[in-house]
Amino acid sequence: MSFEAADTTENKNETARIFNLLAYGLFMTILSSIGIVSISMNRQDLKARNNCSPLSERKRSTYFYSAVALFSFGSWLVFVAISLVLSKSSPTDLMTQLLLLNAFVFLLAMISLAVTVAYFVTTTEMISGLNNILVLGTCFISGAFVPQEMMSEPVLKISSFFPTYWFITNNHLIADLETYNSHTLTEFYFNLGILLLFVLAFALIGFIVRRERGGLTKYQLTPKKA
Repeated sequence: MSFEAADTTENKNETARIFNLLAYGLFMTILSSIGIVSISMNRQDLKARNNCSPLSERKRSTYFYSAVALFSFGSWLVFVAISLVLSKSSPTDLMTQLLLLNAFVFLLAMISLAVTVAYFVTTTEMISGLNNILVLGTCFISGAFVPQEMMSEPVLKISSFFPTYWFITNNHLIADLETYNSHTLTEFYFNLGILLLFVLAFALIGFIVRRERGGLTKYQLTPKKA
């Protein structure tokens, strides 16, 4: 029995480690894709053409964010499917369902962060730099590649300022639990709440930036009186 228990624990930890890698692939895919589309949409010739179209700015924004949501959810499904295959997990298993819930909330944080960062991206070189610094860097210090147990306390404190840390922490928390109930999952839901706070914070920053830049654009496009 002890051998079986140890084997089960190792399988759960291995599943958590596989889902940890989802952070890097999903983060990089969403940030790169939204950044590239944002650069194309902000080209002066394309913006001038869009301004001449019968579609209002609100409708264009609605279409853009709908496309972002659809693409991001599709990417999430692909990475989740790969994780399930590699870990040989069943979607009907409670542990797997908690991992999927954690991954979905992390997806929301990545979308809001990528949309906000996209407002400041002007070249494809900047996207490459963000992938190397923001995506790879945060995944490394948060424990996606190296276990959090091997990292120093200062590094973990720094990584706690990024959603990736809470996503990975939750994965291992799920793997370490022997039973799942309202009492044992208190910390899990607390970490999910922090991820949702990241979603709201990034969305608020993006809204403020978009509003300020929209006002600036309107001001610049207003013809001067003779």
